[in-house]
Amino acid sequence: MKTSDLNRLIRLLKLYRKETSSREADSLLKTMENITSSSKAGRKPKYTEETKKMILRLRHQNLSVRKIASAAGCSVGYAHQVLKANEAKIHKGEEYE
Repeated sequence: MKTSDLNRLIRLLKLYRKETSSREADSLLKTMENITSSSKAGRKPKYTEETKKMILRLRHQNLSVRKIASAAGCSVGYAHQVLKANEAKIHKGEEYE
């Protein structure tokens, strides 16, 4: 369901609540508002920031991407993605702890 559809449904529930003074409408409205304002929406990250830092530290030690992935317990693709996203940090030799 799109956000615009949810917002429209919330407006309709508010009108329904105003017209009928229904407890059911109040309950539904609270649920709908929690859904739209939830910061927990979406998929949870599979890997933590610690895993990302570990990948960067291991690369700083000149390990191959395969060895890094094996040591960090992640896929080669994910290790490569983290390294690619942090190329500037790697070349500058920044600390990762």
